[in-house]
Amino acid sequence: MSTAVINDKMTVTYPKGFHVMDEAERKKVFPVADENRWAIWDTQRHIIIAIQWHKAPALLSKIVDTKSLAKRIEDKARKSYRYNGYQGGELFERTIGGEQAWGVSFEYEISGTKQVAEAYVLKHDGYTYSIYYYAAKDRATASKRILVGVLDSLAFG
Repeated sequence: MSTAVINDKMTVTYPKGFHVMDEAERKKVFPVADENRWAIWDTQRHIIIAIQWHKAPALLSKIVDTKSLAKRIEDKARKSYRYNGYQGGELFERTIGGEQAWGVSFEYEISGTKQVAEAYVLKHDGYTYSIYYYAAKDRATASKRILVGVLDSLAFG
């Protein structure tokens, strides 16, 4: 197991087999560059978990709730993957790091490989965090156990 500190506020523990993605890998995988993104990749198990964060203006942070932000992620995913067999869009709640988070799950296909994905949004101490998970569908059950372990490890210190 390895542990990382994200944004000097959040700790995350992840299992052996993952490596922290460098800038070149992040640019290849994520269409939009973001310096406030940390990501791990297990190339053998075909799993990527990424965490993004930003400090939102105080008023905007109070007005826009995490459910609305999760719905916005779902809208973007549906548009981005509409030609890739997009399915899903189910919203759900989960506690992450002691904070209430909203998430969305969906599926799509890239280069002939079916993928499962989940995204979560939570707020803590003036920051909004988005957590993304992508995995090959044929390994979804084992991958989901790994994701749950990573999410359960997240803590704010």
